[in-house]
Amino acid sequence: DSAAQIERANEVVRVLGQLGLPTVRHVASASATPGFVMQLAQQLEASFSRLILVAVGENDLLRSMLDSISAAPVLDGTTDAQQLAMECAKLLGLEDTVLYGRTLLMQANARSNVLHADASLQQPVSVPQGAAFG
Repeated sequence: DSAAQIERANEVVRVLGQLGLPTVRHVASASATPGFVMQLAQQLEASFSRLILVAVGENDLLRSMLDSISAAPVLDGTTDAQQLAMECAKLLGLEDTVLYGRTLLMQANARSNVLHADASLQQPVSVPQGAAFG
């Protein structure tokens, strides 16, 4: 629909691509083209054995419609792109050992970043000589 939603979809596709996850993009509206949404969901389910639908929209109408007509998991595309990619990787990693390994590595890197940030805060603060706190 809007340029912002298309940009958001492109951002999600970019992050998923960094994990090596293939993507397809379509534009559909649950309110303006409900028949097309149903047709598209059926075509995608018939074309892909492992499918995750990501609904990018300003409201929950498309996500709710997809969730009610599809057996595939439907995720909210307004979620942070990194978090969304992790959710997709976890779902697909259940059957893919390489992707499972990538997921574990991403989680380890995220933990390492937090611990590194915490350690940097624990360094003593140098106080210039002659300075006083009051």
